[in-house]
Amino acid sequence: MMNDARPFRNISSIQVNGFTDIRDFNQNLANYQCAHFGLYSPSQDLMQEFFLGGMAEYYLNPQGELVRDPLVPFVKTISCVQRDKSGQYTEFALRDTMPLFMGSNSEFIPSNRIPFFNEEIIDADRLLGDTIHLGWVIGGIVNPASRLHPWQDSLPETTNANPWISDIFLIRQSINSVHDKKIILPRISVTCNPNPCRHFGNIALSQEVESISIWLLDNSGRLHTFQKFRNGNSFSLDTRTIPAGNYRLSYLVNGSQYGSFLLQIGE
Repeated sequence: MMNDARPFRNISSIQVNGFTDIRDFNQNLANYQCAHFGLYSPSQDLMQEFFLGGMAEYYLNPQGELVRDPLVPFVKTISCVQRDKSGQYTEFALRDTMPLFMGSNSEFIPSNRIPFFNEEIIDADRLLGDTIHLGWVIGGIVNPASRLHPWQDSLPETTNANPWISDIFLIRQSINSVHDKKIILPRISVTCNPNPCRHFGNIALSQEVESISIWLLDNSGRLHTFQKFRNGNSFSLDTRTIPAGNYRLSYLVNGSQYGSFLLQIGE
């Protein structure tokens, strides 16, 4: 992250023959290893991955407002990243939360009565009933205190190895109900003018940012330049040493928003 102590929030879609970076989407509510499980509905072509607690850069306060904490604290959030049949990705915070600040480094152990496509993905269409026991959460770290980040308060001893086994139930209810909250953060647009450019390109952003990191890669994936800028909304990208051709400009705004576009460098 080039000296930015922040989590990666961009995600990838893994297929049989490779993977695809999901552009213009960030996962905000779960940024550290935690208990999780996936549900797939063939009838709806709907994939949902649920994350149980853990640590995150963003969380909802008691008023339901989205709060950013750059220290990436413990959270109680139960969240879902969903891909619908059109390929659209959405993140939700569920109404229910974990009973304590728990979930970090924990594991989800599925019930042997649950129908699976494989050991990672549950067949949602074959789940029968109203209240379904999916499995258990075991292990990991539990923070029973009210401090979100006890290490910052020099009180790491307030955390413990999780001594409990937690039952996980699926209660039938639309994830789009009024009880769940869709998480959408405003995205910052990034352009380069002119495009094609020759010796310099002006990187323009839709608002002031703390930082933007820029990588310029050719069609083979070779990195030709890395440049980082701070504090502003307009920066000059030096391309004088870059051979003419077509490139992919990838960027990371404020250490979290990832994106890319094609940039042509002229003779």
